[in-house]
Amino acid sequence: GITVDSVYADYTPLGLFQKRVDAIVVSGLNLNLSVSDGNIVIKGIDMNRPASPSSSTSERGAAGSSVAVNLIRITHSALNLDWQGQAMRIPFDLTARLGSAGEIDAIMALYPCGLKVQVAGSWLQNESKGDLSLTAHAFSLEKIRAVLTSMPDLAVEGDVDIRAGAAIQLSPFLFSDLSLHIRSSSLSAAWGGLGMAAAPAAGNPPFLLQLDQTGPQRFALKAGGLVVKSRVPLVLDTLKGDLIYDAQAVNANVQLNSRLPAFTESPGLPVALQEDLKLVTTLSAHYALAGDWRLDIADAPGGAGLRASVAQAGGDVAVAAAKPVYKVRLKGRGAALGGTFSAASANIR
Repeated sequence: GITVDSVYADYTPLGLFQKRVDAIVVSGLNLNLSVSDGNIVIKGIDMNRPASPSSSTSERGAAGSSVAVNLIRITHSALNLDWQGQAMRIPFDLTARLGSAGEIDAIMALYPCGLKVQVAGSWLQNESKGDLSLTAHAFSLEKIRAVLTSMPDLAVEGDVDIRAGAAIQLSPFLFSDLSLHIRSSSLSAAWGGLGMAAAPAAGNPPFLLQLDQTGPQRFALKAGGLVVKSRVPLVLDTLKGDLIYDAQAVNANVQLNSRLPAFTESPGLPVALQEDLKLVTTLSAHYALAGDWRLDIADAPGGAGLRASVAQAGGDVAVAAAKPVYKVRLKGRGAALGGTFSAASANIR
């Protein structure tokens, strides 16, 4: 389960007499883990086996004569992970400083698939709380396709910048100030015939996804800079709203600012859109952990009217109308669904 090439201790005779070691450097640490049915297992070690009375006694004796260590460094090491039957080797380095008052500051660099992810954290032992942050720049999604084997129909490409953080507390276990920020100018994805890509062109910002905790079981959601690819593309400029969850359900209420960009006629699509069609939409979603779900979509103030043309044998026919009014409700349980849809427009010319 665990192997180590070498351990180096840096100390002085006076420091050792005072039960203090300046640094311990571990090189060539190999930690063999497997993930199965949501459980993390260290090979060769039974994590559920209780400690024997003799080992507990020896641990108490060792604690009574413990030596303070100022710095722990782990270098040239690797996490050997068996993920759903697939072997992954993740090299890593770690540096941790241990304060005299029980505080711990650590930085860990991991290199999955040759990419770099940095994790930094601090911990206060006497208060059983700390904070954790994660950063990754130019993280190539193509290089981690093997990890996405649970979704074989999903194809992703591009580089993303990831920043995440949280405050953690034990007894009871709680997390707060959770945040996740993802940005990309080259992201593209395809799944089930649906294509999406970052839309940073023509003055649009790069793809952005932000999730920030604003209170217990409540998050602020923000996204934008995304285009849904189809014969008539849809650009999502901004999305803002709230995500709320509890032990029974997850609820989301968001507003989307999107648009259909102007396009010209083509042999496969004898319709032209003379100017961008701006759509402002509210979306309310409810998902109960028991399996019931509901999705409500409706137009909101701020949209624009329609100006289009339709190709006919005798020439193009111009069409204009007021802002469309629409409402969609879908609901179901699991894969079973039903719903209603209505749409209307006035001043059609």
